[in-house]
Amino acid sequence: MTTTALHVLREAQYLVCESHKRSDGFLQRINVSLANKQIEYLSAGKEAIVTKKALQILKDGNEVVLLSDAGTPLVSDPGYLLVRSALQEGISVSPIPGVSALTTILSVSPIPCTQLQYVGMLPKPSQGLSRQLEELKPQSTPSVFFVIARDLIDTLDTMVRASFGNREIFLGVEMTKIHERFYFGTVDRIHRQIVAEGGVKGEVTAVMEGSSSSPDSVLIDRCIDAFQSSQLSSSKNLSKREMAKLIGKITRQSVSKIYERLLETGQQEKQGVD
Repeated sequence: MTTTALHVLREAQYLVCESHKRSDGFLQRINVSLANKQIEYLSAGKEAIVTKKALQILKDGNEVVLLSDAGTPLVSDPGYLLVRSALQEGISVSPIPGVSALTTILSVSPIPCTQLQYVGMLPKPSQGLSRQLEELKPQSTPSVFFVIARDLIDTLDTMVRASFGNREIFLGVEMTKIHERFYFGTVDRIHRQIVAEGGVKGEVTAVMEGSSSSPDSVLIDRCIDAFQSSQLSSSKNLSKREMAKLIGKITRQSVSKIYERLLETGQQEKQGVD
């Protein structure tokens, strides 16, 4: 917490906060009096209503402070609608940076991040994670994302099954807090380690290296995934070598290279089950 942020919060008459419980508790801990402050909360379903109220306060010539529960607002936190609406009305918006899990993990990441892709919160394994991973698979730049702690084991398992097992990943759990912990290694190894530990609790931020594969390798992987997820291979009972020949005709790639990749994929799936 910077001295500028403390000053702004103490002087503010109007606050827009993410939630009642966490925001009020935080303000009390840093000795910010709630007396004589008008506070609105961005609880579920209320963002549009609160934005309209805050916008009118701003139009009347007052200042409004936007406060998130944990970290900098708009980085996977509410407030986008208020900021956008204010700028559209010609009202200035000034950032007062707070803690950000994104910059915190990058400051200690062993994975080079001169360029990166910010993904935000990953979907649950049952709600679109596989599709998200398919989009990430060909990206050569590292990805930064958040994972819900209770979904971490299933998320890593899904990554292993989606051929991310050999990629390096760096996890930060409860960063800057008492139970801070970091994990670094391949996705497969970290998955096994966290399974053995019974999972983790708290906030999880991750940096994962990008693809080192050539475009041809990505094309082969996508064809393999398509064949293995379709009924074609099972209905005709294709062997891996027969599948490699068929994919080779489609992609015009080396049959031996495709066959080797099929064997690697099968080994990763076996390890995921063991």
